[in-house]
Amino acid sequence: MRLFFALWPAPPVRKALSAAAAPLLEACEGRPVAARNYHLTLAFLGKVEASRLDPLRAAAGSVHATAFELALDTFGHWPRAGVAWLGSSRPTPAATALAAALWAALEPLGFPPETRPFVPHLTLLRRCRHCELPAVPQPVRWPVREFVLVRSETRPEGADYEILDRWELA
Repeated sequence: MRLFFALWPAPPVRKALSAAAAPLLEACEGRPVAARNYHLTLAFLGKVEASRLDPLRAAAGSVHATAFELALDTFGHWPRAGVAWLGSSRPTPAATALAAALWAALEPLGFPPETRPFVPHLTLLRRCRHCELPAVPQPVRWPVREFVLVRSETRPEGADYEILDRWELA
């Protein structure tokens, strides 16, 4: 199964994200990510055997991090990856610290940490090769109170996600 750890928005935040995404979806071509699938990846693990779920849960449970707020106020585009996204124009130390703590807990289980810098972002469009980025109409304030473990199944019509577990932040 394909797994990743993520921040998963509550319904009111998901609604605000959908509203904020509208100008980008109008300005850019690509395949929109379904609002039900909005998330912010902390650690992508890839294909993982079911027998490793309990150690993964224990590792995630050992992570100590405090709740924080994300202010998502800028659109971005990575042409090589073909994604357009919503992120923060300012550093988000608490999100970066959470991702780093999670990777530190996962490394002893054989998951090498991500080498690229952590850029907190929420993918809104895939297969997006060219895009004139509009302004974000109103920043989305996301109170982050937990992180989740998600199973991902790729289908022709898009990804299907299932939350397997949740961990509250202090």
